[in-house]
Amino acid sequence: MRYADIAGKFGVGGDFDIVGESKGTCRLPKVIDLRSDIVTKPSVEMRRAMYEAEVGNDSWHEDPTSERLQELAADRLGKEAALFVTSGTQGNLLATLSHLGKGGTIVAAEDSHVGYGELDGYREIGSASLVSVPTTKGAPKSAELRKSLAGVEPGGASQTVVWVENTHNLAGGIVLTSGDMAATRSVAEDFGVPVHLDGSRIFNAATYLNVPASELAKDADSVQVCLSKGLGAPIGSILAGSAGLIEEARRWRQMIGGQMRQLGVVAAAGIVALEVMTRRLHEDHENARILAEGLAEIRGIQIDPEDVQTNLVFCNVERGFGTAESVTASLREESVLAGPAGVNPQAIRFAVHCDISRKDVADALVAISSVMENPS
Repeated sequence: MRYADIAGKFGVGGDFDIVGESKGTCRLPKVIDLRSDIVTKPSVEMRRAMYEAEVGNDSWHEDPTSERLQELAADRLGKEAALFVTSGTQGNLLATLSHLGKGGTIVAAEDSHVGYGELDGYREIGSASLVSVPTTKGAPKSAELRKSLAGVEPGGASQTVVWVENTHNLAGGIVLTSGDMAATRSVAEDFGVPVHLDGSRIFNAATYLNVPASELAKDADSVQVCLSKGLGAPIGSILAGSAGLIEEARRWRQMIGGQMRQLGVVAAAGIVALEVMTRRLHEDHENARILAEGLAEIRGIQIDPEDVQTNLVFCNVERGFGTAESVTASLREESVLAGPAGVNPQAIRFAVHCDISRKDVADALVAISSVMENPS
């Protein structure tokens, strides 16, 4: 697959220098980092806002910029209050602690980030246990959720929380609809337990469905949103919920060392993330679809572009063409960074984000095609 062919197909112009094309290799002029949307860099507008931010002591509610960010986030998510936290992992942990205190049970959709990506903080810090519920395209199966809740150790609703993830990463960046959320909420209400939404990429889901993020968060008692993934901020997440829950989360945040002082410096970037960057996520989705369509034409790659809904692109390396590890290692030599996906040794994940252009996608496809034509 030649660059000129890809560029012509997807309307990408400009020069591109391929070194050693006759040998089936290419050297790209820049590193194209598709490992995750956590690698995004703050925009010029964010940097300017950070420099000019009015600041104060956030722990005393005297930082006007962080107060504005939290009010804006609560409004966008349809909640009473919100709290800036250092990361999505911290936001999810604070939600668990605020709902459960010490102990209790998290009943989570299978393959949720809380189970594989947060170093068991729920157990080590919160003394909670985890029950995994089978899903249909990332959404908990109602019958299985009901069965799991019925089997939770006696202790009352105050010691159980239902956990969902939107978009669901390991399901392929797939979107849960407001109907999916309502179904989960209905079961949880029957047992009198709260629902937490790990909405790290909820604005991607809202963009895909063309609905406000508040529509997807309305059936959750708490929601965590990352500012530092596709929204491009250098640091931080938001935890939103009732005023009482957020006050409790603020207490836990201080206890685990997450309280900050002149928070406005980074909160300013979060404001730009919510006001500006949420409006351009459709560009990432379009580029992800183009990447998926290009991958589908490359020998040795298995993917159905129709499975791609947001900015995450999952594909499988056919046996005989290497493994995810060997292919991504070869891609690194061609200046394209990607990563294995989950426990499947053949699966690769590509994450498209604000620092990836249409030309970057075309360049990456050339490199991937080259690697797959010469499997190691």
